[in-house]
Amino acid sequence: MSTAESTPRRIPDLEDLAAYLDGRLEAAERQAVEERLAEDTDYYQTMVETVHFREEMAADGSVDAGPVTSSRTSPRRPILLWQGLAAAAVLVLAVGLWHFNRSSASELFYATVDAPAVLAIEGWDQRGWRVNRSTSLPAGLSRSELAFRLGTHQVGLKLALLASDRDLASTAVAHSRQVVEVLGSLKASSYGHLKTDIDSDEPMDELRTLADSIEQGLLKDFEPSTAEGSSLRAGQWCEMARLSALGKLRQPLLTFLERPPASVLGLSSEGMGSGGPTAQEIEAGVAVEVLMALKSSLEGERVEVAVFDQAEEALQDIQAFLGG
Repeated sequence: MSTAESTPRRIPDLEDLAAYLDGRLEAAERQAVEERLAEDTDYYQTMVETVHFREEMAADGSVDAGPVTSSRTSPRRPILLWQGLAAAAVLVLAVGLWHFNRSSASELFYATVDAPAVLAIEGWDQRGWRVNRSTSLPAGLSRSELAFRLGTHQVGLKLALLASDRDLASTAVAHSRQVVEVLGSLKASSYGHLKTDIDSDEPMDELRTLADSIEQGLLKDFEPSTAEGSSLRAGQWCEMARLSALGKLRQPLLTFLERPPASVLGLSSEGMGSGGPTAQEIEAGVAVEVLMALKSSLEGERVEVAVFDQAEEALQDIQAFLGG
């Protein structure tokens, strides 16, 4: 038996996770951590709680939280971060930190995305699609299209709050409230309260908690078995996947592509209407085929920038179709 066969594969531990968050791992080590993050819920949750703990520490001036991405290379306070890993486990038992939907893909996205960096990319919210930042709702949108747009707004709101960008958060809330009022949800008044709190400079952690509570209420109002609920979740998925591609986040993007919503996976390049496919139907169907074909490229150790660009363009086409 060879040495390679007899040596058991080393499982990444908490120290590896600390080094991963600090960008101090080699490519193979980073991949091993990301694989465990995708498979081990407890290991993954520790990372999420640590990121939030670092944000709290940074807000107090105790430690520089720094951007958390899988591509960082500069060493950053490994001892303080290691202490943060242990302290986060204690802190989460004592206080409620901002929690997201318990989906590994969305958790991974919000924990690893460098929100300020994404928001600094010129045209990040307009890049060829027509869903998230329109100043008014076009006439004739179906309830499913409205719900899809609402899903994209929720992602924009969370991203803005992660970046502590009150102006963008206020805009995202205004868009969300506009859609919710048309859909007839009672959450419209909650968005009004959130916007007031944002404009009144309430603490960011309180805003995040309120935004999360509102989102959980929306997900209960619009159950996944309904057309609106399915579209709402598809909007969240599409926007998080698109921003993962924009931010060059390999593991979150791959995780999203491994679990596409049925409403996205069901798109066909032959169209869905009885009168023959429209150009937009064909575009959306081809876009899904492109995304599925990109999965194998994302599984490699090195991913070309063109793969992320192709994924984002495909997701734009899907958003343009499902969001009206």
